[in-house]
Formats: sequence, structure tokens, C-alpha cells
Amino acid sequence: MKIRLLLFLFVSSTFTMYSQQTQVSGTVLSSEDNFPIVGANVLLKGQNSGTSTDFDGVFQISANKGSVLVFSYIGFETQEVVLADQKSIQIVLKPNTAALDEIVVIGYGTQTKKEITGAVSVIGAETIEKLNPTRVEQALQGQ
Repeated sequence: MKIRLLLFLFVSSTFTMYSQQTQVSGTVLSSEDNFPIVGANVLLKGQNSGTSTDFDGVFQISANKGSVLVFSYIGFETQEVVLADQKSIQIVLKPNTAALDEIVVIGYGTQTKKEITGAVSVIGAETIEKLNPTRVEQALQGQ
């Protein structure tokens, strides 16, 4: 009976050691100007878990040691980082100008130029400034 109890404690402590998740935080910046990237995706590779950066480019995610974090954002090269003992990470994403020319941002996602079947309009900053809207949808309404 004592041997079974000791074996059970040993096995359960082994699982506990390997399944301990730590809180990892960090910042995602643009390599062009070192400004934070708002809304960058931070995903755990091979899992259905992730988060995105806030207004200051800051993220927080729970992950195990050895997990792979995948950082991506439209118009930037995807970057992968293997976690060691880091509690804080600073990621600098490089622009991917070749891919940026082929992507069109639509109201609910992204598509490549060749997949678009409807009309696409471009609204410049000057037009939006003239309208002086209080909400984003007001700036786009009727344009």
C-alpha cells in the first residue's frame, strides 16, 4: 500500500512540474520607427490559444517553458520565439512590403487583391479630416 502511494505521489508531482504555466508579457514594436504595434497577434504554436497586443503594443499570455510563440501582423513578417525562462519579451517585427501590396483590408477581415469581387474604395485622411466624424463608421458612411 505504501509503495502505491509513493508511486502515485511521484507520478503526480512529475505531471505538475511539466504542466506549470508561467505568465509571459512583452511588447511588440515596429522595426521602422520603434512604435508599438496595436492589435498584433500572439499565438501559441500548435494550440488554440492566443492573444493580441493592446494600445501600447503590450501582451500577456500563459505558456509553458519550451512553447513557441508566433507573432504576426498584416504587412509584417511573422516571427517565432521559443520560450526559455523569459518572463518578459520585446519583439521587433520587420515590414513585409512585398506582401503588403497584395493585401486589402476589408470591414471584417483581409483578402488578396485577386479574391475581391466587389468595389473597393480608398478614403484618404484629408477626406476624413474634413468630415470631422466622432465615430469611425461616420467617416465611412456615404463615401
